[in-house]
Amino acid sequence: MSYRLKPSISPVEPTVFSLQKLIGYSKGEPFNQEELQIAKTKAINFLFKETTQLRKSSSGQPFLTLSNGGTSALSISHNKLFLALISAPPSFSLGVDIESYRESISNLAPRFLSEEECHLVQLRIQNDPRNSSSLEKIYCTQLWCAKEAAYKVLSSKHPKVDFRRYYKVACFSDHHAILHYLGENPISLVIHFFLHSSYCLAYTQISREKIS
Repeated sequence: MSYRLKPSISPVEPTVFSLQKLIGYSKGEPFNQEELQIAKTKAINFLFKETTQLRKSSSGQPFLTLSNGGTSALSISHNKLFLALISAPPSFSLGVDIESYRESISNLAPRFLSEEECHLVQLRIQNDPRNSSSLEKIYCTQLWCAKEAAYKVLSSKHPKVDFRRYYKVACFSDHHAILHYLGENPISLVIHFFLHSSYCLAYTQISREKIS
């Protein structure tokens, strides 16, 4: 499965892979680190169709070196069943996060959501015509994914990880969110969502020149 949105600065195409299909067999327990590395390599090879090497920057962000001597920005995330990957020219910083829906997320929400954000979730539930008992789980997962994706984008220059204090979602829908980073040099990001029946995917990008 792949899909594309076209933000004004540069198109990004997140791609989601089944871990079982990448690794080639089914197993009951979670995949180990060696198997996940195999999955990442296969996913990258599938997308780039050329010799690449996965590396990490001094700040821990992944990137690719290409056979033509160039590089590509990269962000990777996985849960127990799926692996998500996005790439872009090296002038961009990327963030992607994929999460399964968990019943426990509602109880954990006060750890990563401010009171204002919790209120925002409740307003969305009240105004959602679907009137489903799973809405709180879905919305809390969206906001967690949004903050994880934003952190991946900003962590090289803004390593603070207090999601309640520094990462504030101002508004969100099923498709997008506006998130403000409130550190020493505030930054606003547009977060994109894809809501699958089995997972929530969030991703964002920003020019590296804008991260000071």
